[in-house]
Amino acid sequence: MSTTASPANAGIADDDRYDLGLAVVLRVVAQRWWLILIVVALSAGMTVRRANAVSYMYEASTQVAVTEASRDWVFGVAGVEATDPIRTIETQIQIAQSHPVWEGAWERLGVERSKQISHYAVETAGVSDVLVFKVQSADPRLAEDAAIAFAEAYVDVRKKQVSTELHTLADFLTERSAAYQEDVSILDARIAELAGREQDEEFYRLLASAASANEALQASVLIEGGRSDPELARLIAAREAALTLALELEKRADEVNLEAALLGTGPYLVDGVAYAAGPLGTPFARQMTVSVFAGLVAGIALAFVADYLDDRLRRRERIERELVGIAVLGATPRDRTLRRKGA
Repeated sequence: MSTTASPANAGIADDDRYDLGLAVVLRVVAQRWWLILIVVALSAGMTVRRANAVSYMYEASTQVAVTEASRDWVFGVAGVEATDPIRTIETQIQIAQSHPVWEGAWERLGVERSKQISHYAVETAGVSDVLVFKVQSADPRLAEDAAIAFAEAYVDVRKKQVSTELHTLADFLTERSAAYQEDVSILDARIAELAGREQDEEFYRLLASAASANEALQASVLIEGGRSDPELARLIAAREAALTLALELEKRADEVNLEAALLGTGPYLVDGVAYAAGPLGTPFARQMTVSVFAGLVAGIALAFVADYLDDRLRRRERIERELVGIAVLGATPRDRTLRRKGA
């Protein structure tokens, strides 16, 4: 007794797999080459259009040494804090991107050339006191000129700032030195009073000429006086400390003023030249290679899809299998009225 598959299960029982052997692949590629070529051409055309719409950028850079990051004009002097080198460099990066530096660069380049700058940034060269000025532009020569212009503008702006800072610092040190000198004068009067030599002009001359070690003063007050007064010893020690600070601050003020007067004060260009690198981004040849490969893969896949659908629509047994259970015009009886007219 034989059994037959029901019409409802006929489409499920049949094997509907698509055999992808080498022969099938070659056949599909040979028959659908035009479809593959169209997809590849579209992919390549889109890449060319995108490449023409985008301007390739070039980047140039130059370096500036930030010398004030390691300055120690007043290191160790009471009342003056030493600066943090890391914070100093971060501050210089912000100054290098400030409006005065932009204005200086625009004056060097001109308005029209300045408008062609696409990107400007400043960063540190590793763990160092060197700033790297980077400029991007579609014109490589402009990128080089702009990098130098920004670096020079920063150097000019910063030198003016450093000169002002140094003069301000020198004034501060001078004021502090004068304050300690006043303390020394007060101590001199107190020492003379305790020693009972307020009217001794020679003693005051000795005070005025005493060095920071106060050896002559100690000999005159303690040894020649024939007695050792603890209060005098304390005042002499305080005078020595105040006099040492006054002389040190005065010396540092002179050094700072000299530094401010020098032409080389502040940052300076490391090399003074910039070289453009680029174009930035993926090269056009690589873009085209990727585009053609992607188009080829997509074209072959589309060719197989088209071949699969076309094969199902052309083969009679597949069409009959898909139409199982559907009323067909050829299997529907004609209306009696139509048959009479035909007779």
